Amino acid sequence: MGTIDRSIATHKLILAIFRTGRTNFKHTAPWLKQLDDHDAACANATAAIQGGNLLPAAAAASGVPLDATGTPSTKHKRRNSDSVHSDGDSDPDDARGGRRSYNPAAAGFREALFSSGPVSPHVQKTLDARDNYTADLKQAKRDVLRGGQCPPFPYPNAVLSDNAVDFDKIFSARFSSTVDDGMQHRLADGIFIHVPVLRAKKRLEDQSDWQLCFNSWFDVVCFLYPHRRAELLSYLEYVMDLFASLHKSFHDRVILADVHMRNTIHGDSRASFFDRDRLQTCALRFISPWGAEAGNSTRADADNDEDLIRDEGDDFEEEFSTAEHSP
Repeated sequence: MGTIDRSIATHKLILAIFRTGRTNFKHTAPWLKQLDDHDAACANATAAIQGGNLLPAAAAASGVPLDATGTPSTKHKRRNSDSVHSDGDSDPDDARGGRRSYNPAAAGFREALFSSGPVSPHVQKTLDARDNYTADLKQAKRDVLRGGQCPPFPYPNAVLSDNAVDFDKIFSARFSSTVDDGMQHRLADGIFIHVPVLRAKKRLEDQSDWQLCFNSWFDVVCFLYPHRRAELLSYLEYVMDLFASLHKSFHDRVILADVHMRNTIHGDSRASFFDRDRLQTCALRFISPWGAEAGNSTRADADNDEDLIRDEGDDFEEEFSTAEHSP
């Protein structure tokens, strides 16, 4: 590499910094060396003229460290050059050498936790189990099905995620006349599209239909969350009391109340089915004559309501079509 003068070396150094966006040593080292050599030559010439006493004294007064030859340290110059060009334009993420990390201690919601108090040990156990399952939902599902001990259930993802389940879908799947859940259509050579088969929706009509679906849901929930057995039995007792307190012609109101109660409990991470006061508040909207008239809540009116149950865990239901290449 040839020798260049100070102005050219400075110009090249500035270009290298602006092109890379940072003071990368790989790009700036050659030009820094030229500047260091130029400064060292000037300093040696000045020291030789004045008897070699000016450079060490001036350097000591300025606080600049000297190398073995008595010249200013090259590393110090480079460090100063880096700091000058990185003070105003550097990104905090680049300064840390990576992406910004989440700081749990600085999360604002933790103040709300202290004001509202901790959740009950029973609910915390449910949250811990759900957190473990949802860390890798597909792996958890494979692990559950691998043992062959899990009760049959059409939507295991929803239970693993502790989401509310639509009992109408369970009822429809139980009495479905179709075997395969999807159809495969060939679009081109090696390209197929999978379309789910739309099942005829069979709605719950009375207490026996509801209890059939509840038992299926109860078995799989207790298998995945064994500590919740007493909680679900308490909820079953409450709903059966509602059925017993009303004439059979009003059982559709109890079924709607059940949908609302399960949606409410599953939508609140701090709640459980042990909370009778909260369940009663939800049920009164459908069981009470005044609440039923105000909301006009009947099973017929709910036919077009797609938001009664949020099956967020049923990725199988939400994926309408998937294109893939055959092996």
